Amino acid sequence: MKTDSTHKALTLYKALLHLYPFSYRKTFEAQILQTFRDHYRDRQENNEDIGFLFWADIILDEVSNILKERIAHLRGGVNKMNKYTIGITIGLLLAIIAFISNVVFPSPNVSDDQNTVAISLAYLLMFFIWGLSGYLESKKNKRLQAGAIAGAVTAVITTAFVMVSFILIDNLFFDTVKQQVDKVTAFHNQNTYHDMRVFINSGNVRALIIGIPVAGIIGACLGGVGSGIRRLRFAKH
Repeated sequence: MKTDSTHKALTLYKALLHLYPFSYRKTFEAQILQTFRDHYRDRQENNEDIGFLFWADIILDEVSNILKERIAHLRGGVNKMNKYTIGITIGLLLAIIAFISNVVFPSPNVSDDQNTVAISLAYLLMFFIWGLSGYLESKKNKRLQAGAIAGAVTAVITTAFVMVSFILIDNLFFDTVKQQVDKVTAFHNQNTYHDMRVFINSGNVRALIIGIPVAGIIGACLGGVGSGIRRLRFAKH
């Protein structure tokens, strides 16, 4: 059983490593995989928890490393591509987190209220990245508008990836998802829908319609801030 679990974890982690630039992956992938394998087996042998918090910690750590390598890889290239690359990378990472926490290692009896710290950190990191996108985009074009557009594009791409992932997960793995305590509670506390799948999908559609424009506005503000910080930084030199 432990061997199957380790193999599944390695497969997921290896998929995550594909978000690194190819040159970096070619050089360091074997070493990184071995480090993860040893860490995972140590936790198994010590009967430590390998659930949402474990994977959130692993993936959030990789986010900073992947971004650093992607930015280094893009440096000197077409700067306009940064906002798309960052948005797609973060969107994929968050989609992987959603899949792992909801399908691979589900915790149906754990409410989101019990993961407030991890969820808050994920939001803060996401907001930081939206601002970072504006900062990077304003490397050549110093206008605040350029940073705001980059932040908005990154935010929309990221949010779209996450929301579409949840729609797919909720439908393709409905038998697993319908056991989640938050969804069960919400379904029983309303009188509009009699079918749980329809109830979940209606909530996802509303979130998609509202979430993407709101994310775009927040991203534009943070991207503008990032662009402004760059202007102030280089104005002093």
